[in-house]
Order: sequence, then structure tokens, then C-alpha cells
Amino acid sequence: MLADPVVSVTAGSDITEGAAAAFTVTASPAPAAPLTVTLSVSASGDYGVAAGSRTVTIATSGSATLSLATTDDSADEADGSVTATITDGTGYDIDTAAGTATLNISDDDAAPPPPPSGALLVHFVYVSDDLDKEDAEKFQIVLSEVEGAQIGDGQAIITIKDDD
Repeated sequence: MLADPVVSVTAGSDITEGAAAAFTVTASPAPAAPLTVTLSVSASGDYGVAAGSRTVTIATSGSATLSLATTDDSADEADGSVTATITDGTGYDIDTAAGTATLNISDDDAAPPPPPSGALLVHFVYVSDDLDKEDAEKFQIVLSEVEGAQIGDGQAIITIKDDD
């Protein structure tokens, strides 16, 4: 009886948002018949890659490609990553040294420009009404790391009064 092939995954090159994240899944030795392999996908960042289970079929040539689309948007955001991990299955063993691969996703959007000097910035805080009778609630706003201006007090305490 032949031993099960050992399956590994390698990440393609790092990408910029909007490009496809590619992983190569390889069986060694190549399977005698098509082999279905399950991978778990996880992601960091808001690039449209949904976490969850994916399957690829490795042909008798010995490899298959897992391609994951990413979303290009206009929001400036932190760079992210996507990881593919081979999960246990039938008919293969997982390469303990290469069972997981990660590639980086770079954001391609510019940071928003700073407001002009003396500009008034307004932020809204939305409060949901309910029918519960309750004590007043408070929260604090603290300003920090301002560029091109000095912060006076920089703090405010806001009280939300119950209207029930």
C-alpha cells in the first residue's frame, strides 16, 4: 500500500488591494487520482476576503492554485494579510513545516489630507433611545495628537439623561 501524499501550501507574492491572493497547494508525491484538499482561510484587514473553509483539487500533476479575490476601495486603511492553512482530510498528510502560508495585502489609498488651519471638525455621537428607566450615563472625549495646533483642556464629559 502506498503512503498518502504529503500536502503543503506556499503563498504567492504579496499583493496590493484589488489583486488576487494566490496560494499553491502541492502534493508530494503527486496523487495517482485527483485529490481534494481542504484549507482554512483567515484574513486581517478589510479587504473582502471572507474567512472560512475552501477546497482545491490537486490533479495528478501534483499541484493546484487557491485564488482569493480582494476588494479595492477608496478608504485609507492599515495593510492586512491573508493566511491559508491546510486542514485534516482523507487521503493526504499535512506537511508540518509548510501547512500554513501567509501573504501581505497593501493598501493603495492615500491618507486623507489634514483639515486647513483653524478648521472646525465636527463628530457626531449617536445615542439610541430605549424604554428602560435608568440613571444618567456619562462618557468622556479626550483630544490628543493634534498637528499644527495646541490643545487647551482637551477633555469633555458628556452626560446622557434618561427621558423615560
